[in-house]
Amino acid sequence: MSRPFPIYAPETGYQRNVLFAVEVLDGVTLQRLSDGVTVKASGLTHDPRTNSSGLFVWLKEDPSALQSISVDPGVLPFEKRDVPAAEVQMPLQRIELAPTCNYPFATGMTGLCGSLIEQRVTAPDVAQPVTDASVRLLWLADDGVTWNNAPTASHTNAHGDFAVMLRFTPTDVPNLDANGNLTVRLRASRVSTGTELGTGNFSLRQGRVADALTYLKAGGAPPALVFAWNELQP
Repeated sequence: MSRPFPIYAPETGYQRNVLFAVEVLDGVTLQRLSDGVTVKASGLTHDPRTNSSGLFVWLKEDPSALQSISVDPGVLPFEKRDVPAAEVQMPLQRIELAPTCNYPFATGMTGLCGSLIEQRVTAPDVAQPVTDASVRLLWLADDGVTWNNAPTASHTNAHGDFAVMLRFTPTDVPNLDANGNLTVRLRASRVSTGTELGTGNFSLRQGRVADALTYLKAGGAPPALVFAWNELQP
């Protein structure tokens, strides 16, 4: 009498006790980043492993020892990012990296690359930059009243340069003028003091990166947006 029997032996895979994982995202496209990115968790014993999905994962450790998570993009065109332990979401922390002005912005992206200086001077090459300031775009909704923050804030570098972008969800409906341009504001905050100021309203063309309110640099260089701290408003 015949009876059924298994044609293969059951296989037991490796089991890993994952404490938590970090997903690093391109703040412009929301594509996952792993190659060239270094992620560390201060306070934990080990560095993370990168799994097949591109997540940075920590195996079983004591989560109470976590102090912060740092993300270093290396030579990639993104800003570094630090997340304190109090802001870490378990079991998955998503971290968006803000672009720098070296980012290869593609056609269809909306934003601006600019500079923040203390005050406007006759010779632009001697202007004093505002460094390490947090900058973000705000956009006006279709109701003509509501202002919304762009999802990712950027920071000025040692030259005062920064890149800020707008990214809309399917339910976002921005206010458009007769030419189809967005109405936006720029808000800047000094990290050292927490003082926050901003511009008045200005127009930004959809699908373009920074060609409104331009100032030509000396020597025929490409136009750049230059904002002066002493001209900003509360």
